Amino acid sequence: MSIKSDIEALEKALEAGPTPGPWAFEVDRCGDSWVSAGVGEVLMCDTRYYPWTPDPVTMEYMAICSPDRIKRLLDSHAKVIDLLSKARRELFTSNPSLTAVEEIDTFLKEQQ
Repeated sequence: MSIKSDIEALEKALEAGPTPGPWAFEVDRCGDSWVSAGVGEVLMCDTRYYPWTPDPVTMEYMAICSPDRIKRLLDSHAKVIDLLSKARRELFTSNPSLTAVEEIDTFLKEQQ
């Protein structure tokens, strides 16, 4: 897999319309845990009803990876790639022998 294919997979998953975030990982006094989207709204991975629910560490990770956060990361990544491409053009124009140009080229190729 490449970064590009990872990003495309995330974008496709977001387009499918998952339950919007923010998501939260919650544990009650009895030790039951769940991932929820909104207070008292959609419950996902609830150990009270689904004994096959992932362990708490995985559930907390799932909550952190809510669609709103993934979207912000993808938007930020796209902006970084755009800025690096612009910086590379400016560096190459001023001094084509700079090693920074080569490093940027390598990074940009890895993103495809």
